Amino acid sequence: MTPIQTNKPVFFNSSGEPLSGTIYIGQPDADPRTSPKTVTFRDSGGSTFTASQPLTTINGRITYNGKPIVALVDGEYSMLVFDSAGVQVDYSRSVNDGGTTGGGIGDFSEVTRVGLTLSEVKAFDVAVGETVENIGKSLATDGLGEEWLVISATGSPGDDIELIDFDNGLQGRRISKSPKPVLVWADGPASSVLMSELSVGGDGEYIIESNSRAYSIKVNQSIASFSHGSCYASAIPSEVAVTAPRYSNSSSTFSVVESTWDGSFASNASLDIDAIYKLI
Repeated sequence: MTPIQTNKPVFFNSSGEPLSGTIYIGQPDADPRTSPKTVTFRDSGGSTFTASQPLTTINGRITYNGKPIVALVDGEYSMLVFDSAGVQVDYSRSVNDGGTTGGGIGDFSEVTRVGLTLSEVKAFDVAVGETVENIGKSLATDGLGEEWLVISATGSPGDDIELIDFDNGLQGRRISKSPKPVLVWADGPASSVLMSELSVGGDGEYIIESNSRAYSIKVNQSIASFSHGSCYASAIPSEVAVTAPRYSNSSSTFSVVESTWDGSFASNASLDIDAIYKLI
């Protein structure tokens, strides 16, 4: 049997959001409501039973008793999709091979594609239902990588923090749940930056770009003196240098300091800050 869905959201409403609604499965080239086809559910224990139609979707996935379930059908089938208000979202007259359709439902494969940059990811010949991840820098909006779920082209054109456009005409919706680095200061280089100069401030985790490196630091403004974050150490003969970001609570100031030891002598030098991001 062919799976109608896998373990990720594959059904979307007209706004591109995961669908909560109903689905009818029927004979190819027919109205599924009047020419239904048998759909088989398989639960987590491996037991199978015939599903009643219409099938219910919650958050983009077919469900049974409120929980996602594997849905199977033999051979080709038609599919009619409605949202929670009963408005028709899509009709595919012939679906086969796991989702190759003329109606845009797509390929429900388990493949996750990974590219270094957002541009490389957008060049993939993706299909609806795939997940795609870029692990280098992103221009949507310039974080350090993101995971996207491929959807049909239902959103506004152009990339933003939630949606990207693939080169083949489909779109990707951001599904990563991890905090995203958002640029909050870019007036560098500067030896120090006041919290008041950031577009978004307050307690939280920050990424500071300095001297071609990125340093993370957690800010808790209730700490009496200062906080320091991730360190970078380098060694040359008879000398060790450790570079780390600092946040001074007394002056509400970010800085990046390089401390050098040669056995007994220590010196501190402030490095220029080029940009500051906050994880939001």
